[in-house]
Amino acid sequence: MSFDFPDTVAKWQKVELGADGSFSCDAFVDASYALIKIFDCLNGMGTVKKDMLGNADKICVHMKVTPGLTLQEMITKEVTEGFKGDATKAAKKSDSITCATLWLKRALRLVVGMLKHLLEDPSLSLKDCVKKGYEEGLRAHHNMVTAGVVKGAMSMCPSRATFMEKLGGSEADKEENLKTLVPMLTECICSKLHTFLLDHQIETK
Repeated sequence: MSFDFPDTVAKWQKVELGADGSFSCDAFVDASYALIKIFDCLNGMGTVKKDMLGNADKICVHMKVTPGLTLQEMITKEVTEGFKGDATKAAKKSDSITCATLWLKRALRLVVGMLKHLLEDPSLSLKDCVKKGYEEGLRAHHNMVTAGVVKGAMSMCPSRATFMEKLGGSEADKEENLKTLVPMLTECICSKLHTFLLDHQIETK
């Protein structure tokens, strides 16, 4: 199924933040899967989408083992019990929920940045919006080779008009969905989750 804007907004509305900024792992993963489908509207970004789906799948595997915990509780439990408190080691273990969440968060920040700039500056091309999102989310964590691959992929982005058309719905509906979604994503991913990972020495910058 292709990207469904209203459904994506509805699923992120279910990611309710607790007083400490934590949230349901189940709701977060479900909402992430919905948002990842936006790459179906972007040519050339298949590698980023594949990585995001892979990390979301890894979180699901851990979620089935320890159901009922918030994402933050699952990460804390893994770091404490599985890695003897070594968050750096947990973040580098490819099959850990800590590593999966870290890289999914970084890629989600690309999407958040892209949508934010798309909403705030109608004069920007889609390519420029994606570039700005990439610089805000993933670029600092990619080596030159990987960055070059992503840069090449961005050159295949469709026009802004084509992308907006693929999102479906009326112009008014799309603007309303963006105005609703971007603040939610910013709060959940760029603020709460990013800060949690920084505070626990999982994220580096």
